[in-house]
Amino acid sequence: MVKPTLRMKRRYVGFRIIGKDAERVEENILRNSFRLTLLRLFGEIGSSASGYKFISYDKASKIGIVRFERDFVLNGIAMFSFIETLKGFKGEARPVPLATSGSLKRLKTKLGITNP
Repeated sequence: MVKPTLRMKRRYVGFRIIGKDAERVEENILRNSFRLTLLRLFGEIGSSASGYKFISYDKASKIGIVRFERDFVLNGIAMFSFIETLKGFKGEARPVPLATSGSLKRLKTKLGITNP
């Protein structure tokens, strides 16, 4: 078991998909676009050090959640501005960060997601 002082401190970032074709965006397209953008911006070492993980995406509300390590969260938020188009998606849609939190439960409350 890892000591609490050595454990990775996580931060969760909520995002929304905006654009005229936002309702057609699939989760696998988002996962692929985020991963490729992280690799392009920070390289393999930087993207692995980011602690990035795609948590969830709700197609109905167009809201999703990703996780980063605490020290990398500002770079993770900056990643959203470098996504001009979603890789493999034909249409106009892009992710926009909404809120950041240290706990998943609090972020879901901020975003108005009812299921825990």
